[in-house]
Amino acid sequence: MYNYWKNNHFIFISNDEQEIKILLKDFKQSYLKLGLQIKSQLGKPATLVNSSDATNFTFDVIGTLSHEEIIRINSLRKFADKISLLESLDCKLLFDKMDSKKFKINLQTIDYNFPKIISDILISYHKNDIPKNNNIPFFVDEITTKNEFDYDLSLNSDIYKMMMKKFLVDYALGMRAAEIWKRDYQATGGYLIVRNDGEIICYHFYFTKLFENYLFDNTKLETADPNRRKTGIIYFEDKKMKFKLNLQIRFKK
Repeated sequence: MYNYWKNNHFIFISNDEQEIKILLKDFKQSYLKLGLQIKSQLGKPATLVNSSDATNFTFDVIGTLSHEEIIRINSLRKFADKISLLESLDCKLLFDKMDSKKFKINLQTIDYNFPKIISDILISYHKNDIPKNNNIPFFVDEITTKNEFDYDLSLNSDIYKMMMKKFLVDYALGMRAAEIWKRDYQATGGYLIVRNDGEIICYHFYFTKLFENYLFDNTKLETADPNRRKTGIIYFEDKKMKFKLNLQIRFKK
């Protein structure tokens, strides 16, 4: 543990999940103890949602495929090529389930329909072959235009964006795919971002809007190792064709 005073802030670094705790003295000379999460952009950008078996989404393959066509699809390297070939063969992916019941119920704390919304985003991401479009706002705009759940966008055109921001904030503050989320925040003060130029930015909870906008504008989806997660392969379960996609979200540079 390391302690020091700086600019009326008492800082001590501990080994718990909050990583850094700061004791603040405000202009009224009162004190507030805050726990801060740290994300470093030095080197490779940090992940926000780490890939695991719990972040797998399973889809039904709707349509008819021959044995040879299945082998051809499975042999392709790029997900965009796999899905493009599937569609050219008059097949489509239909969301079946999340592999983790815990992650499903966690997403439903955002909105009951949010697991399906994320599944739609995953399909859009894996169909995308344009790197500049690989960002959270782009895919949220797509599902907003689609508006599968018929939300009244004339009353609130940002409803999908609001759901995504809530999810990103909750995940940043402690939600995990394999653990039941009860909003037990690991950080009570905010987030420290160490930029790749060495500058440190603190997003304090007093400024929630700035924090959620930062997460929304500075994250992207990423393809996890398909061999490790067993994704991108057509397989059979109960005589039905299945296909898995995995959710992983990383900070942009």
